[in-house]
Amino acid sequence: MNYLNTDSLILEEKSIKDFTVIAKPQNNQVKKIEIIYGYDPLCGWCYGFSNEIKSVMSDLKHIANFKLVNGGIFAGYRGLKMGYISEHIKKNMKNVSERSGRLFGANFLSLLDNDNYSYDSKKASIAVAIMRDTFEEGAFDFASDIQTAFFKYGKDIQLDSTYIELLEDYPVDINYFLNRLNSKTEAEKVEFEFLNTQLLGFEGYPACAIKMDNKTEILSQGYLDASQITSKILYKIEEIKCS
Repeated sequence: MNYLNTDSLILEEKSIKDFTVIAKPQNNQVKKIEIIYGYDPLCGWCYGFSNEIKSVMSDLKHIANFKLVNGGIFAGYRGLKMGYISEHIKKNMKNVSERSGRLFGANFLSLLDNDNYSYDSKKASIAVAIMRDTFEEGAFDFASDIQTAFFKYGKDIQLDSTYIELLEDYPVDINYFLNRLNSKTEAEKVEFEFLNTQLLGFEGYPACAIKMDNKTEILSQGYLDASQITSKILYKIEEIKCS
């Protein structure tokens, strides 16, 4: 649940043209581009968006590489006690579910009543960064798994036991992972990643940017459907080709 103005999101959605009719470029027509996905484990709209970004990845895997980056909007000193943010979350849950179809579980609703719970995404962000480093092809799924564990099942993402459970589905050594997860070095590295993500210009999440020929341009900030993101990407490729 970030602090995006949902009115502005609706305006953006209505202003989007449909470019899905554009023929998908063949491999010999254009260089493979990079799509950068900005995410935060405790961003409720990112939770809703996880199925959308997976759909975009499936549709455009022949022309694009996808990279997940941590935004850190609720990480470290940016984190909050649940008591300060629970009402904001409750107001946004219905909107997220209606737009995305993703539901918030009963255990998470109970967690909302724990005013002292640390709404801090730093540990989860470190976990995503480690997965991206050790098993890159699993990074997006792992990021989604963390959010499902939290928002659907109410798992405590501050506990090592939550990650031990999630790692059962990935070819990663658990002890190796946990040692890195709780290391000062990884904590410093992820803070540097937060800074680099901010330098991309992302101000709201979920966010997507396109990188091609060493130039990066923001495509979206806030929740959009997969078809809308795909249209933006295909249109931008056509624009680059024509220029």
